[in-house]
Amino acid sequence: MAISLSQAIDGFVLECGARRLSEHTISSYVSALGKFSTWLPDDPALASIEPETLKRFLVETRGPGGSKLSKKTILNYHICLSALWTWAVAE
Repeated sequence: MAISLSQAIDGFVLECGARRLSEHTISSYVSALGKFSTWLPDDPALASIEPETLKRFLVETRGPGGSKLSKKTILNYHICLSALWTWAVAE
């Protein structure tokens, strides 16, 4: 059975809480993953998301008013997405 992106995000966030990550870290992860899931046209199976899709998201992501996000914010998004996939593979 394929797990959807939204199911993976829910499980990942639950794991972050169980690991007692800081509220700030969890909030940052929820925000970044929410932006990614909203950016996608639907709720795809996690395994169907290609590396090119992740790269395109990081390139195309815009901040409020259409401005580009800082390099640090993009790096944070990358770290968050990487953490999600690392968790999913381990699960």
